[in-house]
Amino acid sequence: MGSQDDIDLFIEHVSSLKDPYKFLSKFFIHSIICILLIVIFWWATSISFIAALPTILIISSISNIPFINIAENYFKIREKYIKNYPKNTWQILWNRYSYTSPFGCAALYAPLLLINYEFLPFRIISTPENLITNPLFPIFIALPLGIFIILLGMLLTKHARNHDSDIDIFLNIIDPDKYNIMTDGIYQYIRHPTFLGRLTLSIGFGVIANNVLAILVAVFHFLPYYACMIFEDKNFLKRYRKELYNYYNTTPALFPRSRNLKNFFKIIFSKREVD
Repeated sequence: MGSQDDIDLFIEHVSSLKDPYKFLSKFFIHSIICILLIVIFWWATSISFIAALPTILIISSISNIPFINIAENYFKIREKYIKNYPKNTWQILWNRYSYTSPFGCAALYAPLLLINYEFLPFRIISTPENLITNPLFPIFIALPLGIFIILLGMLLTKHARNHDSDIDIFLNIIDPDKYNIMTDGIYQYIRHPTFLGRLTLSIGFGVIANNVLAILVAVFHFLPYYACMIFEDKNFLKRYRKELYNYYNTTPALFPRSRNLKNFFKIIFSKREVD
């Protein structure tokens, strides 16, 4: 069963996603929250450029801490929600945790606020001139390189089939028998291509912003995601140790082994999602 089946199954059980009015209302609320978070990042960084790092770490942590809690307490959470909300378990669980989405979105795009090009009439965030805020590359290098890295991140996410997404986390909690264990395609070479895709996208935004601070913001935004990945791996292996012991011991989490780089990039740049 592919990721599209996972998405269809999830939508089937979350009625608000099938109602255009409720869906648009939720999207509007999330957009407002995301904009407010970006304003907070802008405000903190405008006061002190170094504040960009702890601020982005806090925003990204709020997006990930709930899922670390899910990974650590999945059995209790499933038991609680199925017992208390037997008819709309998925809907209630999603409503409780969906607020994390705008935090993740704001953290991902924050590096772009530090964009630094002389031809722009103004800078979004004014920072003092120093080694980590000055332009890193000439514009004719920064723009194409950043765009290439962003496209690479999008391809990683595409071939990951969205498997490391919130949808699969919810699916694994509520109905683990229908959860897909991916070990084919790009998953032959790394366990978490969606996480790698997110890191790659954010670094691409940092390269377009064209300064070291923006790239550091991209890396710092990913640290809570990396922590979440570790907790998920630990608890996932605990549940499926028999089936996945060899896979976890032979497949890296984020970066493929050097001997597999050729096949790894072959999959990424292929038109098919699965080899």
